[in-house]
Amino acid sequence: MLTTWYRVRWGRIETVAVERETNRFLIIEGRRNAKRGGWENYFTTWQEAKAFSVRQARDEVDNAKRSLARAEGRLADIEASEELKC
Repeated sequence: MLTTWYRVRWGRIETVAVERETNRFLIIEGRRNAKRGGWENYFTTWQEAKAFSVRQARDEVDNAKRSLARAEGRLADIEASEELKC
């Protein structure tokens, strides 16, 4: 019996037909897929998949903000620096 799961991959949510399930894996089109992985994550409800996607996007935004703050700090240091005299 096929069951519907939701796959999050690259920030997109897709429905998939699951043939079989174990504690850690799903069988989809005859292939074993980890429920939680680096590139793909599977959820039983669309709401769980969306919440996961939102968390990932927020983390990405937070990381970008921290990176921007570091870059702005470096830029300010460079702009404030003066020529060294020997």
